Amino acid sequence: MAKVLNCIIKDKYIEGFSEYLNKNITIESELVKPVLKGNEIHRYKVLRTDKFVIFPYFFYKEKNKENAKLYNEQLLLEKFPMGYKYLQICKSELENRQRGKLKNDIYWFRYIFPKNLILFKEEKIMLGEVSFGGSFTLDNNSIYHVGQYSMLKFPNIKESDKFYIAILNSKVCWFFMKNTASVLSGGYYTYRPNYLNPFPIPKIENIEDTKPFEILVDYIMLLKTLDEPINEYVSNEHIVKSFEEVLDGMVYELYFKEEFESKLIQFEKEKGHIKFIEYAKEDYASIEGLDEVEAIEVIGESYKRLKEPYNRIRNNLILLGIHFKDLIVPIMRSL
Repeated sequence: MAKVLNCIIKDKYIEGFSEYLNKNITIESELVKPVLKGNEIHRYKVLRTDKFVIFPYFFYKEKNKENAKLYNEQLLLEKFPMGYKYLQICKSELENRQRGKLKNDIYWFRYIFPKNLILFKEEKIMLGEVSFGGSFTLDNNSIYHVGQYSMLKFPNIKESDKFYIAILNSKVCWFFMKNTASVLSGGYYTYRPNYLNPFPIPKIENIEDTKPFEILVDYIMLLKTLDEPINEYVSNEHIVKSFEEVLDGMVYELYFKEEFESKLIQFEKEKGHIKFIEYAKEDYASIEGLDEVEAIEVIGESYKRLKEPYNRIRNNLILLGIHFKDLIVPIMRSL
């Protein structure tokens, strides 16, 4: 509905280009919501958009339940005179949506299919529907979307969205999709609910085990926002790939816990089990609450530690390919 593009928010107003009028306009920022398309959703990418859509609804609570209600025309005029003027200019176009469905409707500016208006406000997992490898990321900016899927947790689920993003972006999930979903041209797959619903989610016995997943997701998402490399010798993309390999190692441990525990590996001086989650708790510090400079320093030190010759996580990733050739290697090579 009456999209506005290339927008800049200035105080209580938003300035942007109207496709319909083919010119720049200014309207009240309280009348719009950020919106994006599916091709703007990428793996671990912080969601940003300069596109907004007019949202002629307001939120209210009734019996502790939040609801969305449509403004009437008089309230729109009083509260958003500039936005109402723009809607009036677009009135003919708005009335003729769905073959003139709103032609004689007093609420000609309403959404024809107003679904889940409250849920868009919640933190959620966003996914690129057509993807080569998972394209899941986090929306904590109340972005609205059209024609894409998003996921909301049930209130009783303790694990964070970041933890689930790591699982869904993992090679384990990709291996599952490649063996159960329908392939498209170019080796891409469609991540629709009917394909994702059968994917088994591991049971977490200790909620503290999810913390290193969240920390590494924070590392990766910050790295993907940076234009300058944090290490003079390697690219941010390479560092991201290294941390994703660690995430995959932790995911393997969740899904193949019994297999990991049943196999003793000869290390330098003693035998033991391949582990990732326990070591990740020790090696990776949270960047939550840090400014960008401090966070980059923590990430840089974490990467250097990972690449040390005797780093346990680094060496366990190598040992996976040696001791679990039939179990893990096919998954590792799936992407």
